Amino acid sequence: MKNQRQRGDMFKRNFILYVVTTLVKGQQTMKVNYIVLKSLVNLKEVKNLNWCGFTLDSLISCMEKWKKQPKGAYRDPILFLMVMVFTYIFTKLVFILILLFVEVYALMTCFFLLMFYYSCAMLIVSCE
Repeated sequence: MKNQRQRGDMFKRNFILYVVTTLVKGQQTMKVNYIVLKSLVNLKEVKNLNWCGFTLDSLISCMEKWKKQPKGAYRDPILFLMVMVFTYIFTKLVFILILLFVEVYALMTCFFLLMFYYSCAMLIVSCE
């Protein structure tokens, strides 16, 4: 693919195989995924394939395999790793935002209570 200089059907096939093998459903043996290769015979039908289902099935199988050996070397597609990292970062970010919201809410409550006490004190002073 690196040396290929012409556009066309062969480039499309190579590109789809590259993306699927590296991101979605790679093989541990670093060989081409033949399930995808067979579906690339007719490129006009590629748009009708269930890519979302294929990707979801791949993520589920990667997760099941990873749960069996979480300490082993990672050999699955990059997409699963990207989803796991994004989920980790997103949950941490949501937790931090919740803490900030609670902290800001507590500070505002303290501020309003202080303003209320100050107003009450001023009222008492002015009534005397």
